[in-house]
Amino acid sequence: NATTPPSPCPLVNQSLVQACMEGKLVNTTSTFERTLASAILSFCLSTHPQDPYLAKKIAAHLKKGPMLAKEFDMYCEAMTPGVYADGGRNRCASEDLKRDWKMFSLNFIHRVVLAYRKRGQLTKAENEAIKRCVSTWSWH
Repeated sequence: NATTPPSPCPLVNQSLVQACMEGKLVNTTSTFERTLASAILSFCLSTHPQDPYLAKKIAAHLKKGPMLAKEFDMYCEAMTPGVYADGGRNRCASEDLKRDWKMFSLNFIHRVVLAYRKRGQLTKAENEAIKRCVSTWSWH
């Protein structure tokens, strides 16, 4: 299936998200950074970038995490000043939302991947899930 998530195994995903929260996958002691990276990684592992409902899933994910939503909005505002200032993300076209999320999340995923490569603490299944996640989100 063309829209199968990069990592369809919830156990592997949960293990990676937990490792991220514990700081094993990110080069930071900041709980904020770890939480943000975990929320993004969780979404990207379990969602394909070509999912027909991607924009709705992104919006729902952001709604569940106000801290993530605020960081994403600040990223979007920095990338395109003034565009989101008066209407917020909800009034944006879904194509813009998908494009902006892909860039935002991919930046975080790359930070996670760079950290995990240095540490090498993952199982074979976790390594494969991270690699699939990066390649899937990088090419769409």
